[in-house]
Amino acid sequence: MVEMSETSAILYTASSRSPVLLDEIGRGTSTYDGVSIAWSVSEHLHDAIGCKTVFATHYHELTQLANELPAVRNFTVAVREVGDQVLFLHRLIPGGADRSYGIEVGRLAGLPAAVITRAKEVLALLEGEGEQMAARLTTDAHAAPKSATRKGPRMVKPGGAPVAQRNCGRRSMWQVVSA
Repeated sequence: MVEMSETSAILYTASSRSPVLLDEIGRGTSTYDGVSIAWSVSEHLHDAIGCKTVFATHYHELTQLANELPAVRNFTVAVREVGDQVLFLHRLIPGGADRSYGIEVGRLAGLPAAVITRAKEVLALLEGEGEQMAARLTTDAHAAPKSATRKGPRMVKPGGAPVAQRNCGRRSMWQVVSA
């Protein structure tokens, strides 16, 4: 509730001259509620307010906004992977994260090995279900009439691959909206 109240205050009081820094808007809700709120907050900041914004999020779906909103740019934290080890390089690079690193973050935080192993199993199951759902949604979206000017979440990566919906704690993707 606190984050939502703070976001509300920002949306009502920010001007085009306001610097806005947002972190994890939509956290604490279901995945679909959260990504919907984060998506619409991003659009509002871009279209209605036009302020410079840094928006840290774990919703990979928001990277699609860079294709639809002219002032949006995506950045991610650079990583180096060696085997099953992940090293976060503490450097921002252009683009969105190519995958989630939530389980690796859990491993780095010291979660028991059994929990990490089971989390990988559950993630594989959920990603399979998400890809099936995304395929149905993108098929339905192509058949639907295009009455809206904005497409909304398309549930596909820019290369056309379906995106699995999950709230996995990734904090490695930023969006920068610059009017």
